[in-house]
Amino acid sequence: MIRLYYCLLLMGSNSLYYARIYNINLGGKKNNMGAIEILLISIGLAMDAFAVSVCKGLAMKKMNWKKAAIIGLYFGIFQAVMPVIGYFLGTTFEIFITYVDHWVAFILLVGIGINMVKDAPWIGHGLGSFEAHYMDYQANFFKQCGQSRFSMLADNVKQPFNEYLGLLLNFGIIGLLVLLLLMVIIIYCYRKNPSVEKQIAFYSLSSIGIFSFFSYPFAYPFVWVVTFLSIFIITSEYIKPLFSNILIKKIACMFILTYSLFGSSKLFERIQAELDWGKASTLALCKSYNETLPTYERLEKMFVSNPYFLYNYAAVLQEMKQYTESLEVALKCRQYWADYDLELIIGENYQQLNKPE
Repeated sequence: MIRLYYCLLLMGSNSLYYARIYNINLGGKKNNMGAIEILLISIGLAMDAFAVSVCKGLAMKKMNWKKAAIIGLYFGIFQAVMPVIGYFLGTTFEIFITYVDHWVAFILLVGIGINMVKDAPWIGHGLGSFEAHYMDYQANFFKQCGQSRFSMLADNVKQPFNEYLGLLLNFGIIGLLVLLLLMVIIIYCYRKNPSVEKQIAFYSLSSIGIFSFFSYPFAYPFVWVVTFLSIFIITSEYIKPLFSNILIKKIACMFILTYSLFGSSKLFERIQAELDWGKASTLALCKSYNETLPTYERLEKMFVSNPYFLYNYAAVLQEMKQYTESLEVALKCRQYWADYDLELIIGENYQQLNKPE
């Protein structure tokens, strides 16, 4: 209980800093937000500090008020400046957002996400489905709503509201059930034989899980490394007996060695292709399209499912007035990426070819 209180103390101290920042009187103007709204915003903004505090607080063997105060001050001082900057930016552009409720963006994003889930509730739309289809669902939403006050929030959105909504969109209810099963297994392995190492790993996973309700931490490779390492630490004592058999151990070693060599080869090939793509992009910016095009043609097989490469390739072809080829590549890109700029390229190609879209 003391440790939990320590975490809540850190979270509360950071939240109060945010609450104070949002409630101060600047430039003779008072904030119109109510106390409940300020509290909810402060708690939401403090979730990153809370996730760190969970690891720090629960890992301590003894309550230390001095450390608690220092950590709370660190979070408060360094993060309090961001709402101040946001305040000045907000007051500068308030004329453009006066009639937009502060809940509108959240409602729009979640609402469109739910519509996507309804179309494929059990198995989802597949990896990358949000980025590939969100703009289409957004367009349908505004088409049905007509002159909606939400229309000013229409934008190229790359990520869903949180990791769990993203999992539901990609893999459906089955994906969520698999996640719940994995969580049950991890909790069982942790409680069966707890240790200091398992405790740290479990708190790390808990922090990532909490933060995933409010953001998308798995967009960063480091979070994946921490997650897999934590799961391995918690479940290692149940995995090790499987490799007690010499034959199984040799097969596993051969598999790991083969996969490592194959993966290293592919990684080197990919790095070289990325470098070539970078050089080609630089030449394209210099309008050296004749030198750029052969590189894009050669790399197309490597990046056939990379929407950013296909977009660049379609743009280069359009600049060279090869509208048919540009349209073909842009439509391939459309399968993986629904983007405003991509639609402009597709529309320009149709216009130049005198074809109705």
